[in-house]
Amino acid sequence: MIDGYFVPGFRVVEDPGVMTQFDHAGSWNYNEAAVNAMGLTGTPVLVDENNSYFTPGNFVPVNLNVPLRANVFFPADVAGVTDPAQISAVAPNYPLIVIVHGNGHSFTSYDFLLEHFAKNGFIAASIHCNGDMHGLGRANTLFRHIEVLKTKFGATVQNNIGIMGHSRGGEAVIKASRINQQNGLGHIFNAVVSLAPTDQYGSESLKAPWAKPYFVLYGSRDGDIRGHIYVSGYTVPQTGFALYDRSTVPEKTMGFLYKATHNGFVTNNEGSDPELIDKEVQKAVTKAYMTAYFRMKLKNEPQWNGMFTGEWKPGSVSSTVAELFMQYQKSGAKVVDEFEGAINWESSTINGDVDQFGLPSDPVEGVLRTLDPHSPHDTQGMKIIWNNTSGSVTFSIPAAHKNVSAFTHLSIRISQVNSSNSNPANLKQNLRIALKDGSNNERAIRAGSFAIIPFPDQRPEVATRKSAMVTVRIPLTSYTIVCAGQVKVDLTNISTLTLKFSETLKGEIDIDNVEFTN
Repeated sequence: MIDGYFVPGFRVVEDPGVMTQFDHAGSWNYNEAAVNAMGLTGTPVLVDENNSYFTPGNFVPVNLNVPLRANVFFPADVAGVTDPAQISAVAPNYPLIVIVHGNGHSFTSYDFLLEHFAKNGFIAASIHCNGDMHGLGRANTLFRHIEVLKTKFGATVQNNIGIMGHSRGGEAVIKASRINQQNGLGHIFNAVVSLAPTDQYGSESLKAPWAKPYFVLYGSRDGDIRGHIYVSGYTVPQTGFALYDRSTVPEKTMGFLYKATHNGFVTNNEGSDPELIDKEVQKAVTKAYMTAYFRMKLKNEPQWNGMFTGEWKPGSVSSTVAELFMQYQKSGAKVVDEFEGAINWESSTINGDVDQFGLPSDPVEGVLRTLDPHSPHDTQGMKIIWNNTSGSVTFSIPAAHKNVSAFTHLSIRISQVNSSNSNPANLKQNLRIALKDGSNNERAIRAGSFAIIPFPDQRPEVATRKSAMVTVRIPLTSYTIVCAGQVKVDLTNISTLTLKFSETLKGEIDIDNVEFTN
């Protein structure tokens, strides 16, 4: 029996961590000799960067001889298949997923994931990269392997590609998306995934014209990408949080897994921290979320979206101790305040007044890393502190923006400020978010009804504890549904949006991206 989940708009959604479409997966492993036999170059000379750097293009090119080796899995109708010519005939062709590993990792470590992808209807490959290869070399290696895979699988492989990178590979796939567009290589990347990525090779980001749907997965106890600033020019910790913040794509999501390590997503946990979650829990998260993301983006299956907005978790994850917190943003939103540009907390992005009532001090707007040394975010935002249950911050909505009825959700990113004495230790934080219309009808909804605002993970290394934001998404129907004792708010005529700190006696939070969205 397959676990199922009721999701609005769908009947039953299966668990992507255990579901399969095919009973069997074929496997084909190739090396440089096999590539030579195909009439291609088995050990090409590829360009790499010489070192880490901040300013784009500020590196010395180096040439590397890279042997083309990979493990490949594909859908099959019978067990024991080792020839791509025997790929399942159930469909005429299949999307492609390619994995780029990190430094010190092996391309052979991802077989559990490749096999699961294949049983879900993908051709999936994990490719070899040389030791200590940097981001550009890994991206250029990826392109050579795509050539091999398209040659070998021919008409059975679609030019519909998902690229996933781990560690240095997680940064390389962003670089690959840019190079593919700028050099007109013609590969159609429809999903980009960074697993515990570095951020050290030219401050890369996904943005137009190479913007693609983007997913980041990162662990709070990562022992490699810990959250230090160690390359000159970078001003925020070099983690996936900064990659996420800098990327301006049609849709992006990030999962932050508490007590997870750098390698535990794939192989084994590193270090002796007794609080680490088990590697099998981490691998279950990898398997479920990677499968769902690629099915959603490469197979156009929208039923998985709620996993990435934070609305639900599949049983293979929710049945474990995994604490996974999501950020999510989609283009086309009506922004109330994103706190960018000139710093003035009393005026919002849409030129509405911002006021505070009953707080011990005014909110502070600016670069989050400056406001909060533990913030891992590469963005501006606002820090708010309160010490009573009557305090609030109100955003006035100008006339041109009062109609929000075309949107489905109110969205805001929030984090507890790490090391703040105002946040009760080891407890979730909460607040209400109120909308008021032009007739003074107001309804306030608890943020905690739709998302957890967690206490920051207290990893042993104090300097790398993070005030990590989560996205709170409140359905706008919460403000209009008939409810005893509550007035209905007119979504065509919103006058104010108010953060009400009525749920806890005190607190200190960072916020960003106050918006109406879908």
